[in-house]
Amino acid sequence: MTKRILISLAIIGAVSAIVVGATTAYFSDTETASGNTFTAGTLNLQVGNDDPYTEHITIDNITPSPGFPDWVWVGPVYTVKNIGTLPGKLSIEFRNVVNEENGRREPEIEAGDESEDSGELGKHLKLVNVTAKIGTGKWTPIYTWPYLSVNDTDGRTFDIGILEAGETAKLDLDWWLSDDPNINVVQSDSVEFDIIFKLEQVH
Repeated sequence: MTKRILISLAIIGAVSAIVVGATTAYFSDTETASGNTFTAGTLNLQVGNDDPYTEHITIDNITPSPGFPDWVWVGPVYTVKNIGTLPGKLSIEFRNVVNEENGRREPEIEAGDESEDSGELGKHLKLVNVTAKIGTGKWTPIYTWPYLSVNDTDGRTFDIGILEAGETAKLDLDWWLSDDPNINVVQSDSVEFDIIFKLEQVH
């Protein structure tokens, strides 16, 4: 009797071991995804046919106009293109305004020009219009009012819009020199400044 009990207990123990072992065994399959390549996107703004980011402007030898919209100096139309692979936010920034006196003549002195070191053209020449055309869209006003003197544009940034990869934008800047009574102070003066074109990643 005791022998049968021991044999039975041994059988039960063996079966229990098989059951426990079976609970820890799972079907499995492993696959490897190969050929994974990550490439960083690019942002590259082309201005005209080159890749400058800064356009240096010199304005001189212009004459006053009775009033807007009969301005006398229409800036060039800039063509910019995103030749990268990512969309970017396009903007322009004005920097480094420098006014040159270029000597004081009698009409300037009579009009009240008292400075021999710095010209007055940047004070009287106004930015009256910034318009942009992105892709095949329409010309859109970016800035129109209040008119800004060249001096007041120094450090100003104007957001143009989103430029998709491969997309082209055109920018037009127009200027007006008023014919106020003391405008003789700008005779022979010139003003220089930089326009910095920026294309920043869209977050």
